[in-house]
Amino acid sequence: MAFNTGLFFAHDTGIVDSGANPLGSIGSYKTAAAIQAMVDADTAAVIDCGGASHCMIVPLLKANTETDGSGSNAPDIQIHGVIGHGEPSQTHFAERGRLVYNLGKVQAASVGSGTQSAQSTQLVETTEAGVTFAHFADAGAATQTTETHELFVLAEALQGTAGNSVHMGDTDLDDANVGYVQVAGISIFQQLILTFNIRSANTDTKANALVCLKY
Repeated sequence: MAFNTGLFFAHDTGIVDSGANPLGSIGSYKTAAAIQAMVDADTAAVIDCGGASHCMIVPLLKANTETDGSGSNAPDIQIHGVIGHGEPSQTHFAERGRLVYNLGKVQAASVGSGTQSAQSTQLVETTEAGVTFAHFADAGAATQTTETHELFVLAEALQGTAGNSVHMGDTDLDDANVGYVQVAGISIFQQLILTFNIRSANTDTKANALVCLKY
């Protein structure tokens, strides 16, 4: 029977900036130790998929009304699919390397001349660790998502046909100013990894996401 997890935070305290493509612009083969080092440094959030077919991601940034960034480059959250040796509970998975595919990225806010877009008046939530995150205008809405590795979507494409299908689609809720991205075709992956490229966002910000997995 199909079901979903409901919303949960990807990270307790926030994902720290690691720049563009820390796991490769297309993907890479990483040791388990290298991935764990990123987790320990809070530069990656790992989401166990457990056979989920779709993932909904609502981009968040640390709640902050101050504007102290510079430039006009929008921050983004990068989304990666992970395949390891054996199952996550097995020894081989913990000891051997993992294939990491860069599935694309979603905008976390817009920035103009160092000023980050407006914080949502509705979607402001605090994690169990006591850190407050909010959704920001222009995050995950319209055409601000890019995608790669369309082959993984196969028959689970959200839109298009077999010839031009994509596996990420985004939209927003007008009444709540909440943008989100749907990532389809992830059933082959054992984990998703989220990383953060701060670009011109507020210098002390961190990223997070509200996540929902569909089985």
